[in-house]
Amino acid sequence: LTGWSCTSLLGGLMLSDTKYDTMMVMDISGTSDAAAACASLATAGTVTALPDTQWGGKTAKTVSMDSGGSKVHVRCVSVNDSVYYLMGIPTSGMYDEVVAGADALTSGWTWK
Repeated sequence: LTGWSCTSLLGGLMLSDTKYDTMMVMDISGTSDAAAACASLATAGTVTALPDTQWGGKTAKTVSMDSGGSKVHVRCVSVNDSVYYLMGIPTSGMYDEVVAGADALTSGWTWK
C-alpha cells in the first residue's frame, strides 16, 4: 500500500501512515459470524451499518463507529470458521483516507 507501513502484531497486522492513521487486522477466534462480531463493537460506540464490501473476494460486513467523537471504519469477514476484522482509525488524517487505505488493502488481499 502506498504511504502505509506494516507491523506484525500477535494474531494480526497493524498498518500506519505518516499521519499516524492506523489500520489493524485481527482474528477473532471462537466465532464464525461476521455480522455478530461487527455488531458486538457497538459496546465501544455508536455503530452505523454501511454497504457490504469485498475483502479478498469475500463479502465483509462493514460499519462505521463513532467512538468518543472520532469515526472508525470497521470491516468483518468470516473465513475458515474464524472472523477477521479490519479497523481503520484516523488519527490526524481524514476518515476518507482510512477508507481508501482499507479499500486498497482488501482489494489486493488473498486468503490462504
